Parts: sequence; structure tokens; C-alpha cells
Amino acid sequence: MNTSKLNNKNGSKNNNHNNHNHKNSIRSAINSKVILDSLTKLDPRYLPKNNPVMFTVELGFLVVLFVAIFPNISETFVTQSQVFYVEAAIILILTVWFVTFSESLSEAQARARVDSLKQLEKEVTSRRIEHGKEVVVKSSHLKPGDEVKVYAGELIPRDGLVIKGKTFIDESMMTGESNPVFKEKDNLFYNKKLSKALSYFVR
Repeated sequence: MNTSKLNNKNGSKNNNHNNHNHKNSIRSAINSKVILDSLTKLDPRYLPKNNPVMFTVELGFLVVLFVAIFPNISETFVTQSQVFYVEAAIILILTVWFVTFSESLSEAQARARVDSLKQLEKEVTSRRIEHGKEVVVKSSHLKPGDEVKVYAGELIPRDGLVIKGKTFIDESMMTGESNPVFKEKDNLFYNKKLSKALSYFVR
């Protein structure tokens, strides 16, 4: 059995497992932070400056809630049952919370995307071809014109050009395309995760 291929397969499995755990931890952290942040944004001191419309709705909620708590305050003003005002108050506050939750979720997703892009800028190992042999070097040591081999499941260390082979590359972080993009000779690509096959490329 070819031990180098076995090591590459094991390395790919470990990388995929670590990436999966990393994504799960990020997802759980985002969920808890989003909920807490959205509740914090219900503060009447926050809404007037950032969302005046929702602040008006929140004021309506406070008025309706007051009427629901004190239904006998005025027979002229209070014309519906107490249950009606309780339900109205719930609908109003849920409307405001839905807006603040959506805002917090968008902010968290943007932060997560930025963090993911920063992760891609971290140094990774690469296989530079020197005199027909693979030499493992740090990505920061690569220079324009270097020929590098990348295996399936590995991160491409730098932007480059395919000079040999065909492959599919995950460019979702750059383009939003969820499906891997087919690349072949003379195609440009960016430092993203290689999903299938292997190829040679230069920076």
C-alpha cells in the first residue's frame, strides 16, 4: 500500500473532521450571541438612534401592555377585553424582537464571514515542486512562478493559475456559489479549499 496516499487520506479526513467541529462551534456561538444581542437591542435607549420605526412600535407595546395590566383605568379608552390587549402586546413585542433578531443575525453572519476569510490568510503548508520532487514549505515562502501540487481536501496556499490537471474548487466565500467550481488548465483561482482531484499550479 502506498503510505503517502494513506497519509494524505488520513490528513484529509482529520481536516474535514476539524473543519466540521469548528463550524459547529461557530454556529452554536453565533446562535447564543445572536439571541442575547437581539434582546439587548430591545433597550429603549438603543432603538431611537438605530431604528426609530421599531422604537415607535415598542412604545405602542408599552402603552398596550399598560392597558392590559390596568384594564379598568378608563372605560372610555379601554373598549376591548383584557385578553385582547395582552395578545396585542405580545404581537407588538414579537414584531420588534424579530427585527432586532434579524439585524443581530446579519451582523453575526458578516462577522463569521470576515473571520473565515481571516482564517484563509493564515499560513498553511504547501508542496512546492523542485527538480521534479515535492518539497514541503510554508505558504509564506512561496513566490511568483513556483509550481505547487495540491491534493484533494487541502487548502490552496495562494492565488494562482492551473497549469496541469482538472479539479473542482470551493469558491463560496468569494462568489457565494455553493457548488464547487470546475477548474482546468489556464484557469485562475483563489486560495480556497480544493474539493476533488489534484492539480499543479503557479502563483
